[in-house]
Amino acid sequence: MIKQETYKYLSEDHAVLYLKAVAIMFMVFHHLFAFGNFVIASNSWVSIIGYKKAETTIAIFCKICVGIFAFITGWFASCHHYKYDFSYRIYKIERLLKKYWLYCFGFVMVGFLISEPLPTLSQFSFNLIGLGTKVFNYNTVVGYINVSHAWYVFFYLLTMLITCPLLNRMRNIQTKGKIIAFCIIMGGLHIAMKMLQDFYVLRFPVSIIIAGVDDYAKYSPIVAVGYWLKEYDYDLFNKRYFKHYGVLGILIFILQYKIPFMFGINAEVIYVPVFVSCVLSFLDDLFKMLDNHQKKKENIIYSLTQLGKDSTDIWFLHSIFFTPLRKLQWLAYFPRISVLIWVWTLFLCCAITGIFNYIRTALFANHSKHYDSKI
Repeated sequence: MIKQETYKYLSEDHAVLYLKAVAIMFMVFHHLFAFGNFVIASNSWVSIIGYKKAETTIAIFCKICVGIFAFITGWFASCHHYKYDFSYRIYKIERLLKKYWLYCFGFVMVGFLISEPLPTLSQFSFNLIGLGTKVFNYNTVVGYINVSHAWYVFFYLLTMLITCPLLNRMRNIQTKGKIIAFCIIMGGLHIAMKMLQDFYVLRFPVSIIIAGVDDYAKYSPIVAVGYWLKEYDYDLFNKRYFKHYGVLGILIFILQYKIPFMFGINAEVIYVPVFVSCVLSFLDDLFKMLDNHQKKKENIIYSLTQLGKDSTDIWFLHSIFFTPLRKLQWLAYFPRISVLIWVWTLFLCCAITGIFNYIRTALFANHSKHYDSKI
């Protein structure tokens, strides 16, 4: 992802983990503070600066986290396009589903024990591929326990089965117009799905399938842009272009908040690559400054590495705080102060993830092919 002469303090493998760490930190902050109806009144939180709107505005921007994950997916698919044959893509899907299904069954068991509404067999079947996952408004107490932030699973399935082989097939078409064409097609698909959702009363399961395809249309252009930026070997991460990354980061913050879509196309196709560059530039400078404070540097590197490795688990696990009745939500909001809630939730998820990793290793230790774990 990066050229060593460009970033002196970041290796490519570490950069990917750090980006995943930043993305998952953003995601947790987004879900904790962006939506008032996600939080029960008894778990109300206090702003660290005394003005809740500040955290909420930042949390809304943090939605860019999904775009970062999508961008990384596309970039790595391009880096290792020669490996992305059918069997490898099935392996990638299998690895994600084994992780996800453990949380699906775990959530239902927890829901049974604490008397949360449970899904029907039909609803649970669709949940197993990431469809019908949703956070329900606690005021209406409608819905059932599920891994509510796991809609990305269905998106990932479509990415591996459709987008990656399509991008590989288009790899030899030497024109940058294919990027624009793909984005326009996906923008049109997004508009069509929104029209279906807005103007027709869609019944289950058509409604959740349409919603899943809509999410695919919104984020697949970012996968494609990540793929093609690597294919054309753009020096996107050359630090001399991003020395004013603070100003660029603020600009992306404003634009992403004000202009989320352009002609039906997710505007993050532009924002995410620039923001990723800003993050890498900031981390490179941070590690440079900490050269004489080795202990602090090691602690930061360790924390980012662990968050990056556990990012998918944390993504699934923190949904447990947003079940229909929110019976476990108090655990996340226990510190009451916004920043402490955020740090505490990340710590709590990392600790519990260790238990799930142990169970998963015991169940699936010898059931998969051994591909390169870095990819």
